Amino acid sequence: MKRMTLCRFHNVVLTTLVVSIVSSATFAAENEKSGPKSKPASEMANGAELFGREWIPGDSRSHGGDGLGPLFNDSSCVACHNQGGNGGAGPRSKNVDIITAF
Repeated sequence: MKRMTLCRFHNVVLTTLVVSIVSSATFAAENEKSGPKSKPASEMANGAELFGREWIPGDSRSHGGDGLGPLFNDSSCVACHNQGGNGGAGPRSKNVDIITAF
């Protein structure tokens, strides 16, 4: 009886494993066919403009906003995220320590 239960358990595990592998392979093949979705050039240009924009208080382009706000370290995203190109890491001087434990 114990041997039968063990065989049944192995069958369930094996079946689950096979179904998982087949479904993963199918999902991967479907995604590979469609390829990555690229954004239109206009959206990319708008994003680059926003990322590099110098945010200043009272800016007419901010649509009622007032710059980046109090949670940010500089007046533009690219001012901190510039190592290795726009969007990269920033220099150590721009890091923020929120909590320090001794």
